[in-house]
Amino acid sequence: MINIDWLSLRPFNGDRRNGFEELVCQLARAEKIEGKIKFIRVAAPDGGVEAICVLSNGDEYGWQAKFFTSMSTSQWAQISKSFKTAFEKRPNLKKYYICIPLDREEPVQKNRQSFMSKWNKKVKEWEEYAHANGRTIEFEYWGSSEIIDRLARPENEGKRYYWFGKEEFSDEWFSQLLAENIRNLGNRYSPKLNFDLPIAKIFDGLARDVSFQKQFRSLYENLIKRYNKAIPNPRNCKSELIEVTEKYGKFREYCDAIDFAELATIDQLLLTKSAELIMEDVNRVIDLYIDIDAEAEIDKKDAHSDAITTNKYSWQIEYLRSFSYSMSDFIEFINGTVVSLFNNPYLLLTGAAGIGKSHLLADVATKRLERKQFTILLLGQHFANEEPWSQIKKMLHLNCERETFLSALNSKADSLQDRILIFIDGLDENEGKKFWKNHIPGFIEAIKRYPNLGIVFSVRTSYEDVIIPVNTKENKEVSKIVHYGFSNIEYEAMIAFFEYYKIIQPNVPLLNPEFRNPLFLKLFCEGLEKKKLHEIPDGYEGISTILNFYLEAINDKLSEKYDVPKEISLVQKVAKKIAGRIVETGNTYMNYDEVCNFVIELNELKVLSDKYKFFNDLISEGLLSKNLYWGSTSGESEVLYITYGRFNDHLACSYLLEKYLDKQNPVESFAKGTRLYEIVKNENVCGSSKIYTEKLYLQNGNIN
Repeated sequence: MINIDWLSLRPFNGDRRNGFEELVCQLARAEKIEGKIKFIRVAAPDGGVEAICVLSNGDEYGWQAKFFTSMSTSQWAQISKSFKTAFEKRPNLKKYYICIPLDREEPVQKNRQSFMSKWNKKVKEWEEYAHANGRTIEFEYWGSSEIIDRLARPENEGKRYYWFGKEEFSDEWFSQLLAENIRNLGNRYSPKLNFDLPIAKIFDGLARDVSFQKQFRSLYENLIKRYNKAIPNPRNCKSELIEVTEKYGKFREYCDAIDFAELATIDQLLLTKSAELIMEDVNRVIDLYIDIDAEAEIDKKDAHSDAITTNKYSWQIEYLRSFSYSMSDFIEFINGTVVSLFNNPYLLLTGAAGIGKSHLLADVATKRLERKQFTILLLGQHFANEEPWSQIKKMLHLNCERETFLSALNSKADSLQDRILIFIDGLDENEGKKFWKNHIPGFIEAIKRYPNLGIVFSVRTSYEDVIIPVNTKENKEVSKIVHYGFSNIEYEAMIAFFEYYKIIQPNVPLLNPEFRNPLFLKLFCEGLEKKKLHEIPDGYEGISTILNFYLEAINDKLSEKYDVPKEISLVQKVAKKIAGRIVETGNTYMNYDEVCNFVIELNELKVLSDKYKFFNDLISEGLLSKNLYWGSTSGESEVLYITYGRFNDHLACSYLLEKYLDKQNPVESFAKGTRLYEIVKNENVCGSSKIYTEKLYLQNGNIN
């Protein structure tokens, strides 16, 4: 038997009494009871029970928990009051559990009545009370030894670890861990830039929380409203609508029976099929009414009548169509990712480099924390090439087995009635591509045993096939969403960023595709702010000027970090040489290791003590991107490129001009500048670069 100090029980909502009640509810839920079909946790006021178990025959078992440290007349009176309240309010109550963290000792003195004697006396009183009212109630006592016996079971080890732990899994523990890893994200997360993205709604399903219920109820209530308008009086409806009303009634029963508080799933297939059958009948009735109105119009013309008539069913057709549209919206939601994640909380988030995956996860985790919902954010950059669970326990400073850790998390989530989510951001980072593929299926399987937990993996699109096993995707073990940054909402994002940085909105919107990338937009605004500019100077609408400004922002930031004069323009020089080298190879990328060695050997970097770190900072800042490339002959290899295509052309153009334009031999310049001319012909390259290049080719008589 394990030892438990009840005074060390973790408080819940600031009170150990609440903690004891929650622990009892969790143990009651796990109790194996024959015929159990439903478990209900009863919210305050509890009506004499903390939880109810419903059996298949309709009988109910109830649990009442009292965190008493001693028993006197007052405590017995409270228990009697709770029992009588439960007896009155729950006519199907057949068994009543009374749970107190005290054991029923036998008498040690002849003239003193023991706890056990008092218990037997009270049970007799309660049984007589029930019999006098024509009912039979069975009573069972869960004292300290009975509860400890349940906590000692292997399947409840996590509950014991959570409820009698110290620092681990406290609200402060979650908050501190999140703060540390958000800080490690660096400029990938800007907490003050709260630009809400539609993609964030996906996480409501993962959380299985009030926000999810709002999404569901909004569509459901709109559907009900449209139905009531289309068929205002179902009992007296026309014969052709009877099938609609009957099927709609069954559909309503399915929806109203969904238990959001407990762990039941939403039957997507059943709801979809039911809704589709209703839509088929509705559309059939619409066609019928259209035909009737059309025939009436023909009859009027045949009779050569000049009477003004209106279509008899026009309004009902409109109302039925409106109902059908809302049912279609509801079906789309039920079959969508949000509901799939409500049922199976395993998500794969993909997207291009710098598109904002890390920011999204950090922002969701931060907002969840504000609502007292908890998230463990882990960064792929911290994982080495070894078994992930052992690494995770080290990161979280835990000294327990994996199952104990997950079970404890599950207990915490169960007490909050919200899922706890684990985010692993950047599976492709560090050594990720070497080991995650072999561990993801087992990782998901481990989480599946704990229904109050969910998992999100993020990975760059180009690494997805290398890291995520084919079977995991084909078997739909995870739901997948692609993050497109600010795509289609560039203008709204620009307004939000400009307002935050106090930049005056330009007369003509800057709809350059680069602004789809959150990191680009952020650095552009930071560059203006650092130069104490509150509006975009004339000419900044040109892509060349915008890109130069972006470069300046990164240069200012890294120059300050490495204590290098900004005037050296270190970032511009290095970026230009990388772009030039890439272009000269005739590709849009280069092998990662080759570029890495090339950069470290550059003379421009001789002022730095850690050239490799500077190179990786260019990647972190979003100027360069590292991705996986599959060649038909070379196979898999990591490559590096300038993040923005037009930026690459802009830098390459500048590099090639410097290299070839001032050559004494114009013929040689002309021959070697062929690649430059191909770039400049692109309309996206503008300004002085284009003028100079055209001048070069005009001198050689070879420009059209």
